[in-house]
Amino acid sequence: MESEREKRKLEAVLKQFEAQGQEKKARMPKVTVPSGVWTEGVVKGKTFRPTAEEFEDPMRYLKSIAAEAGRYGVVRIRPPKSFARSTVFQPECQTKDKLFSTRVQKIRSKVLLDQKRSVAWQIELETARRNSFEEIRQLAKTTHALRLGKDPGHTKARTVEQLFWTSIAEHETFQVQYASDVEGSFCSAGQFGKWDLRSISSLPGGLLRFIDFNIPGVNSPMLYLGVLFSMFGWHHEDNELYSISFLHRGAPKTWYGIPGARADAFRDLVDSKVLPKMRNAQPNTDVLALKTTMVSPSAVARAGIPISRLRQRAGDFIVTFPTAYHCGFSHGFTVAEAVNLALPDWLPCGVHSVARYRSMARLSVLDLERLIITAGAEGIGGNALERLVSWQRGALASLRA
Repeated sequence: MESEREKRKLEAVLKQFEAQGQEKKARMPKVTVPSGVWTEGVVKGKTFRPTAEEFEDPMRYLKSIAAEAGRYGVVRIRPPKSFARSTVFQPECQTKDKLFSTRVQKIRSKVLLDQKRSVAWQIELETARRNSFEEIRQLAKTTHALRLGKDPGHTKARTVEQLFWTSIAEHETFQVQYASDVEGSFCSAGQFGKWDLRSISSLPGGLLRFIDFNIPGVNSPMLYLGVLFSMFGWHHEDNELYSISFLHRGAPKTWYGIPGARADAFRDLVDSKVLPKMRNAQPNTDVLALKTTMVSPSAVARAGIPISRLRQRAGDFIVTFPTAYHCGFSHGFTVAEAVNLALPDWLPCGVHSVARYRSMARLSVLDLERLIITAGAEGIGGNALERLVSWQRGALASLRA
């Protein structure tokens, strides 16, 4: 009886969604994909392929690649085959009776830039409803069929990428659903080892282990269930932290990244070239912190800011480095989770973030002063402690100024 009710409930949701999709489809003429106009100037991102031995210690490995990876800001880590064989996702066991809050992403304040060769917009979020894992999977299947007319997996990733930017640039109305920032994890005990996102933030070598309470999304993971064109706007992590994202299953996700060293240049681009052209844009606010602003990669590249692209596929990790702005979208049904990290080289970025927050009357997610003192007193020994104590004097003076 219960299963019949659930079946009727799912059918009703799908009919409503299909009706909305057919209405939109009637208003949207067929898209002719241009030859990369929205992504001109994007370079291929960096992929790291650690050996089984290198992969044993996440913090040590991230430290070993930091210098090279930092030049991209966002990188892909493709685990060794032994890890891929051990991480078997079983949604029936891990999602039973769990509901996910979805939000409708709508486009507003869309503008064309650079003689209409670049596009930018803001995402308006509306709470939709709470859905089961299976309902979201079915919504994703319907969305893919309505927008592409093909089964998932039969459209080239580059074509989907161009359709994403073109569809939004050429049409007045556009909306999609996304279940994002849902507390929880799909990592199974014993399968992920030290790369388990439920505990990776607290490993030796990381500074978030000195936080003795739970901060969802920072030291405990969040889940993300996407459908075709579910998007996340340009942003860097709270307090300019590292982040690590794992794609459990589904279609690819496209990520765009900017090196942390060019973060100020990117903010200047948005503040001077994008926001003034948008209706209802709020001046003197860190609009990028809202994660609701999208700017096409072509606009970033034309401003002389290096930008790279990565395709994250099931089984891949994506790591974003301190202060690195990033954005992206799903190519279909995606099941992912993410959490933050803090290696010692992040500390100057953390201090910088607190100064920026103070100038905008924004609260810091982390109590950085307490973290620095605790790390110095408890967690770092030998020469590292001496260097940290020396650095602390200036950092704490800056925080208290």
